[in-house]
Amino acid sequence: MPEMILDRVVWPRHDSSESEPECSIDQQCSALAFFRQYVEKANSEKLKDLLTFWVGWVILPQHLYIEVTSGLLPKSRTCHEILEVPGHHTSYQQFRKALEGAVQTADTGFGLI
Repeated sequence: MPEMILDRVVWPRHDSSESEPECSIDQQCSALAFFRQYVEKANSEKLKDLLTFWVGWVILPQHLYIEVTSGLLPKSRTCHEILEVPGHHTSYQQFRKALEGAVQTADTGFGLI
């Protein structure tokens, strides 16, 4: 299942016509590498939870969008299938802890009550 998720991710690109990114290129690269590592290492239950947090259900949409932001915690915009991950983490462990904490908040929403 990690490959199924990663194959559908639309990775951020910086176009000169866009506004300045919230995070430096180094922060963006680190955050996206941490995210990829998380998906590759996660078991199927964690991936299911991540997908539910990201899009609101466990059915894979055609595209999954990811953005690196200056926020403190990961956020999702389920209607647009966008996952926002913070760019400030300096280690995978910090990133994983923040992502898992955010993902656990989705257990009471989206028809799961």
